[in-house]
Formats: sequence, structure tokens, C-alpha cells
Amino acid sequence: LMNHKIHQQTPVLEIYFKKLVEEGVVTKDAFEDEKHKYEDVLKTGFKSVSQPINNRSWLDLHNWEEFFNSDGTPKLPGPLIPSTGVAKEKLLHIGEVISTPPQDFNIHNKVLKKVLEPRRNMLEKGEADWSMGESFAFGSLVLEGIDVRLSGQDVERGTFSHRHH
Repeated sequence: LMNHKIHQQTPVLEIYFKKLVEEGVVTKDAFEDEKHKYEDVLKTGFKSVSQPINNRSWLDLHNWEEFFNSDGTPKLPGPLIPSTGVAKEKLLHIGEVISTPPQDFNIHNKVLKKVLEPRRNMLEKGEADWSMGESFAFGSLVLEGIDVRLSGQDVERGTFSHRHH
């Protein structure tokens, strides 16, 4: 039903085109010319990404023997690749902290049901989603004394509600 209604709508480009022509901003021929130029750019781009790329020259820019064994397995950890693992006990502690509201805090029931309880359930099952993974990363950095600050457009807008911790 919704798809049918959407297809019945006049495309935005057509609406805008008519408005520009009515206001004398552009002629029909000039508009069609620009539209065809843009379509050509899209077609050219599509053709270029449709072809397989076999550009491996970047591999020759590095001394990969420092990073990989002769069989292709990574040399982990090593002098150039430090261990970044976190002990399971530390992750469980972080998970416990981010899924438990403070004792003296009156938490909204929706936050409890939609954010904290699912985190606790994942923790109990030994699972982690992207949100929990981020929490583990941020929490482990904080425990090491490294300040963590989220910034940027998505944070400003509150796009990632899973970061409410």
C-alpha cells in the first residue's frame, strides 16, 4: 500500500524543475542538458566500479615480514603490533557497570527495559552487540586512565541512542 502511494507521487526533481521554469531561472533545454550530463557522470562512475580492480601495488610499499609470518598469519603481539586484548574479568566488570543504574538514581522505566536490561541479558549470555563492544572499548580505556570524549555530528544529534551510558 505504501509503495503504491509513493509511486503515485510526482518525483521531487520534476516538481523542482517546473518551479524553476515557471520562475524563469532555467529553460527546459538547459535543465535537460544538465540532467543528461549528471546521468552520464553516474553511468561512468557505475561502469568504473563494475570492473574488478586488481591494484596490489600498495602491498609493495611496506615491509610486511615485520607484520606477518611466512605462512601469512599475523605476528601478534610483537614490537610493532602491541597486544590490545582485555581480560574477560575486566570486560565483565565493565558490562556490569554499564548495565546497572546508580543506587540513588530514579531511572525511567523505558531506559531500564530498552537499554539496561538487554545489556545485562547479553552479559549473562556471554554475548555482545556493536553497542556493547563500544562500551567495552570505552570502559577499558577509562579504566586505563585514558579520557574518552565522543564528538561529532552523530553524537550531537543523539543518533546513536545505544551510547546512553
